[in-house]
Amino acid sequence: MLPLASAAVASGACGTDPDDSTVGRAPGGHVTGASVDAGELDSADPQAAGGVDAGADATCARGTLPLLVQPMSNAPGAPAYKLYVPAKTNGQSDVFLIDTGSPFSFLHEPLRDGGNAMATEVVPDAGTAMVGCDLLTLQGAAVAQDPPYQGLSVGGTLGNEHLLARPLQLDFVARQVLWHDPGSPFASAASWPSMPYDRPGGFVRVRDVAFDGTPVQMFVDTGSADSVWLGQQGQPGDTEVDGEDSQGDTFKMYLGTATVTIGSYEEKVPVFRVPSFPYLQQAVDALHGQLNGLFGLSSFARGIVFDTDTQAVRVAP
Repeated sequence: MLPLASAAVASGACGTDPDDSTVGRAPGGHVTGASVDAGELDSADPQAAGGVDAGADATCARGTLPLLVQPMSNAPGAPAYKLYVPAKTNGQSDVFLIDTGSPFSFLHEPLRDGGNAMATEVVPDAGTAMVGCDLLTLQGAAVAQDPPYQGLSVGGTLGNEHLLARPLQLDFVARQVLWHDPGSPFASAASWPSMPYDRPGGFVRVRDVAFDGTPVQMFVDTGSADSVWLGQQGQPGDTEVDGEDSQGDTFKMYLGTATVTIGSYEEKVPVFRVPSFPYLQQAVDALHGQLNGLFGLSSFARGIVFDTDTQAVRVAP
């Protein structure tokens, strides 16, 4: 979700090329604009931005795609940094970013102003993409281009209006993206730790979760490698990180760990503590304070289910 222009550890910049030894721990994905306001969160229509072709093969309603994982580093067992699926954009093979931090699916357009700023408007009918059996006619938005994934360019973002059209599982162990028909739950996930969610503005906001014993409400953001906890000062042992978002706002982040609690389930996970984050604060204000940050990939490192039938997110223990 977060359109970070940069995030550098105080002792040195983190790399962003997957061919480097590490790609760094910077939370970030893409959104279709450079601001979040109350109107967007109250009235955004997740179906308006990109439609699935009605002629797509009906057998794909229950479908499986490979889950392509860009790891944080080349070290064995390194955590996930970005998630992709195979796609074809305007007939060319590429990959799409899986980003539940974006309500909409869209094609990636070049940055304006010499590559230093995201556009605030979208490009209607920017092109078509085939993702699995679904032919999507999509808008375009200018974003910072991700490095290629194994030689394939990142052509677009797969957002919630497509991802959550039916029950979804992201299986990090089997490396699969699985969709079920509505009304056909994932039986294997029935006993997993569960959080109810709602969909303000097309985002996925979970509750009944706590960080270090503090109840929080979070946007689930598969475009963010780690969770981001707003309004928190750094703790002893945290690593100070300098962040800058796409609007040019700079701020401090502190990378450490926190214990995530969902019901009786507890696990210590990486987290960025952020005293102030101007870009994300717009969403907090629009939701009248009912948002405490982002629930990123390392907080559900083995897998996650979005049960659209019961409006619950389930995390693989």
